[in-house]
Amino acid sequence: MGNATYVEQVFAKNKLTDAYIDTSYVYYLDGSTFLFLSTSDVEALKSELASYGVNAVLHDTDVKYSGDELDMYNRRLRIAKMIYKITSDIGDDILFVDSDVMLNDDVFKGLPSNEPTAICIPALMKPSTSIIFDFCYSTNMYVPYAFTDKLKDIVRRYIDYSLYNVYPVDLYIHNALETRRTLYVKGVCHYINGKLYCL
Repeated sequence: MGNATYVEQVFAKNKLTDAYIDTSYVYYLDGSTFLFLSTSDVEALKSELASYGVNAVLHDTDVKYSGDELDMYNRRLRIAKMIYKITSDIGDDILFVDSDVMLNDDVFKGLPSNEPTAICIPALMKPSTSIIFDFCYSTNMYVPYAFTDKLKDIVRRYIDYSLYNVYPVDLYIHNALETRRTLYVKGVCHYINGKLYCL
């Protein structure tokens, strides 16, 4: 979690069990303004998540918001560090879902038991700030337990060799993990710049 704006909607809809919160970069949107959460705000958020039955794990990636164009690289590094932390902690199949993405129940029915699967979402066609398209290789993905060590090694290499300066983290992961299966389900939604877009 970086974006805490839609906690109530997202966590109820996605039936999530665990939330990993990057204490270096957790915010909510007030209109189009990013408001970063204080330590006490994060603790309150953790309590709110507990009320939904969600185990909140606070983790500091130590990658602060830079406030400039270089933050694209920082964002990639933050995501890689959080994925590394999650794969280190959870000894099970893992369904990764961004805190501003809402799944459709049919997603859960469509997940295979034995192969990594990328979940399609509406997304910005970067570097555009206005064109939305269907993107099928984000970090919204299902990774069976048999592949979690491989994923951990992939993100470790990505971090250690500063590959975030060259490759988007999601595309790098799926290429290295050799993800071949994507799941396109109508009703999967993503909040983009405060507006909800759905497949």
